Amino acid sequence: VVLKRLEDALAQGDHIHAVILGSAMSNDGSEKVGFVAPSVDGQAEAIIEAMAVADVDAESIDYVETHGAGTRLGDPIEIRALTKAYRTSTDRTGFCAVGGVKTNIGHLTGAAGVAGFIKTVLSLENKQIPPTLGFLTPNPECFFEQSPFVPNTECRPWTGNGKPRRAGVSSFGLGGTNAHLILQEGPAVDMMPRPSRSWQLVTLSAKTEPALAAATTNLTAFLQANPGIDFADAAYTLKVGRQGMRYRRFVVCRDSETAVSQLLNTPVQSVPVQAKRVCFFLSGAAAWQANEPSLSAEPVFAAAVADCAAVWQRLRGVDLRTLWAQASVESDVTLPLHFTRQYALAQLWLSWSVTPQALLGVGVGELVAACLAGTLSLADALSVIAVAETAVNGSLSAHLRTLSFEEPTIPIVSAKTGTWLTHEQAMTPDFYADLLTQTKGAEAAATINQNDHYLLLTLGHAVDDVADQYSSLGADEAHLLHTIGSLWQAGVDIDWHGFYAAEERRRVVLPTYPFQRQRYWIEPDDTPAASESAAKLVKEPDLTNWFYAPVWQSETAVSPLSANDLTVGDHWLILVDTLGIAERMAAWLRQADQTVTLVYAGSDFSEGENRFTIDPLNPAHYQSLLAAVDAPQRVLHLWQLTPQLLPSDVNAFEQNIGLSYYSLLFLAQALGQEPTQIDVVANHVHQVLESEPISPEKAALLGACRVIPQEYLHLSCRLLDVAAPQLTERWVTQVLGVLQAAPST
Repeated sequence: VVLKRLEDALAQGDHIHAVILGSAMSNDGSEKVGFVAPSVDGQAEAIIEAMAVADVDAESIDYVETHGAGTRLGDPIEIRALTKAYRTSTDRTGFCAVGGVKTNIGHLTGAAGVAGFIKTVLSLENKQIPPTLGFLTPNPECFFEQSPFVPNTECRPWTGNGKPRRAGVSSFGLGGTNAHLILQEGPAVDMMPRPSRSWQLVTLSAKTEPALAAATTNLTAFLQANPGIDFADAAYTLKVGRQGMRYRRFVVCRDSETAVSQLLNTPVQSVPVQAKRVCFFLSGAAAWQANEPSLSAEPVFAAAVADCAAVWQRLRGVDLRTLWAQASVESDVTLPLHFTRQYALAQLWLSWSVTPQALLGVGVGELVAACLAGTLSLADALSVIAVAETAVNGSLSAHLRTLSFEEPTIPIVSAKTGTWLTHEQAMTPDFYADLLTQTKGAEAAATINQNDHYLLLTLGHAVDDVADQYSSLGADEAHLLHTIGSLWQAGVDIDWHGFYAAEERRRVVLPTYPFQRQRYWIEPDDTPAASESAAKLVKEPDLTNWFYAPVWQSETAVSPLSANDLTVGDHWLILVDTLGIAERMAAWLRQADQTVTLVYAGSDFSEGENRFTIDPLNPAHYQSLLAAVDAPQRVLHLWQLTPQLLPSDVNAFEQNIGLSYYSLLFLAQALGQEPTQIDVVANHVHQVLESEPISPEKAALLGACRVIPQEYLHLSCRLLDVAAPQLTERWVTQVLGVLQAAPST
C-alpha cells in the first residue's frame, strides 16, 4: 500500500486507486470487562469521529468492510456499534452492504486491517462489491432488519447512483484499539488527449532475458487488448514507473500498433557491469544545415538558443533565431549558429541528467566545451567568435586578455593539442587565439578512443573512427529519441521526469513485472525414528507443580577483587554516576595497572584527559567517543546508580530513560567488532523484598541487557542490582569481585 497526498498524486499524474477521506482511532481498554472483549461504545466512537473527519454523512456510504471476528459475541457488538454511529445522522435501514475479507482468506492477526483495506480499495476501483463467503443465515443478535446494514451475499455491481462511491473499513485490536477509515473512489480521469511528442520512446527492462521476453509478450498483449489507451501515457509509465534493470530493449514509434509489431523483433542488450562514462563531442564548423523543428519545441533547447541569440544581438545586431530554419546562411553567422546549436543541445542533455564526464572540442566546439566546463561565460565565449571574425593585427589576443578564465570543472580533450587540456592551458588567454582554426579532431578522438570507459555523444557532426558514438542530430525527432534509448540501453541514467518536464502526463495501469518463479525446495533430513526407550510424556499429578515463580536466595558476599585477578592493561570505559562510585572504582583500577576512561552525562560533547562528557540521548556522541579512544575490553555502566528513586513526572522520564535503555542501545551500536563485556550496576531495578520500591525506567535496563547479546554477538551484558551503594574501598572491590566472578550472558 502506497500513500501519497491527494494534491501531490494529482499533480504528478499518478494512478489513484482510492482516496482516504478520513480516519480515526480510539482505545476503550480501560472501560472493558476483559482484555479481548469488544465494546460497542469504543467502536462507535471511532466510526463517528472518522465520518466527522471525512465530513460525510452515513447515508453516503454504500459499503462497510467489517472487522468480522466471526464470533457469536464479536459480530453482534460490531453491528450494534456501526448502527449506533450511523443512527447519529440517518434512520434508514438496509441501504449499506457489509462484508469481511476473513471469509475469503481467514484470520491474519496483525495484517487483518490492511487486508480489508486493500480489498475495499480494489472494490472501489473495480466498482463491484464482492460477496461474503459461507454466509447462510445471519446471527439473530445482529438485528440486521433494524439496522442500516445488510450482509452482501453475492457479487454485485457498485452503481454509485450519481454520487461518489464510498466505503468504511474497520479494524479492531486486542486490548481495546479501534480504527476506522472512510474511503472514496479515485477522482475521475480526464480522458481528453493532451499534447505530446509525435514520436514515443518505449522502454522495457528486466533482471533476466527470459523475464524481459515475458515482459515484452505481456506488454504487446496488453496494448492489443487496450487499443484506446493513451500511448504517450503508456510510454511515460514505462519510464517513470519502472526500474531500469540489466536486460533492456526499446523502440521508437508513433502508436501502440507499431510498438506491438516492433517490440518482439527488437534486439536485447545487457547493461555492462561497469557502465561507460559520457563524453560530449563538440565539432567544428561545417556547412550549415537547417535545424530540425522538433528541437525548437523542446523548452530547454529553445531557452538556451534564446540566451545565445540575445548575446549575439548585443554583439553584432543580428537575431540568430531568424536564420535558424534557413537551408543556407552567410559565412559570418555560421560559427555562432554552430556554437548555439551545440550549446543548446548540451543544455537539453543536461536537463535529462546526461552529464558528461569529459568534453572533446574541435574548433568552435572547443569554445562550447570551455563554456560548459565553466572556463568561459556564455557571453565571453560568443564574444571570442565575434571578435575573431573581424580580428586584425592581434585584436583577438588583446580581447582575450580582457576576459576572465576559470579552472574547468569537466576534463577537456583539446583539438589544438590532441590530448587532455591542463588547467594552466585552459586559463591562458593566448591558448584561444587560434582555436577556431585548429582541426586535430582525429587525434583528440583517438585520445578518447584509447579509453574503453567512454562513449561519445556527438552534439554536432560525427567523428570518424570512434565505435561507441551516438548522434544528437538527425532527420527528425525519432533520431533523437533513438539516441536517448541507445544511451539508456548502454546503462546511462536518464532523468525521465526531466524528459517529460514540458508535458502533462499520467501514469496508467500496465502489466507488472513477470517474476520468473522457481522452486527451491529443501528436502528434510532423514530423521531416525524415536527410540522406544525414549522418555514418555507423563502428566504431573500434583497441581502445585504445574506452575513456578522466580524467588530470591541470600548468598554470602563475594570476596573483594584482587589486582591479580585482572589482565594487565585492559581498557575500562566507565559511565560515571553522581555518587562518586565511578571515581573510586577508577582510582582502584588505575592502581591495578588498568586503563580507565570516564564518561559523564551532560548536554554537549567535550573531551579532557581520560574523561569525556556526552549527551546520553545523542547517538552521534557515542560514535565520537568510541572513535576517540582505544577499543575498551570492559564497559561499566553506572549512570543508573542513584541516591534515591527517580522522579516520576513525564518531563524527567525521557532524560531518565536516556540514561538507562537508550544509553545501552546507542553504546552497543557504537562499539566496534572487538569482544566487549558490558556490566551495568544500578539500584531500584528488582523488587527483591516486597517493600522495596523500584524505578520503571531502570527496569528497561534488563530488556536491553537481554537483547543486546542476541543482536551483537561480540558483546556480553550483565546487570547487577545493588541495594545500598557505599563509598568504601571494600564495597567497591566487592562489586568488582561479583562482576569478575559472575558468568557472562
